Amino acid sequence: MAATHVRKFDHRHPDGTVFAVIMSLPGVNIPLELRLSPAATTAAAGSDPVTFGVTDLDALRRWVTHLDGLGIDHSPVTTGFIGHLIEFRTPDDLCIRLYTDPPNGFADVEMRPDQVDFTGSPLSPGTDRSPARHSPS
Repeated sequence: MAATHVRKFDHRHPDGTVFAVIMSLPGVNIPLELRLSPAATTAAAGSDPVTFGVTDLDALRRWVTHLDGLGIDHSPVTTGFIGHLIEFRTPDDLCIRLYTDPPNGFADVEMRPDQVDFTGSPLSPGTDRSPARHSPS
C-alpha cells in the first residue's frame, strides 16, 4: 500500500520551490502527480475526482484498518453498483473512493442498482455526496 516519492521528477518553480511531487504507487503503471494549486483546490472542494480500485473485499477491509490506524474518518464499507466501496476526504475536502475490482474484470460487468445500499450511501442521488462518517475508535 505504500507509495514511493520519486523526487527526481518533482516539479519546481525557477526559485526552487516545489509545486508538484511525483509518486509511484504499487499496482499503478503510471506515476501520480500531486500538485499544489490552492485556487484549484478551493474550486474543487467537495468533488470526487478519483476512484482507486482494490483487489477484493479483504483488501478494502485492510484499507479500513489502515485508515483507522492513521485516524482518518471514512465511510463504512458500502455496497455499490458493482462491488463494495469506502470514501474518505483529503485535508482539502476532496473525496477519494476505494472500490473493489470486479473478480473477472470490467468487460462483462453489469451495473446492479438493485444491490446498492442507498440509505446514507455516498451514492445517494441528490445528496452532497458526503459519506456517512465512521470515526476510528
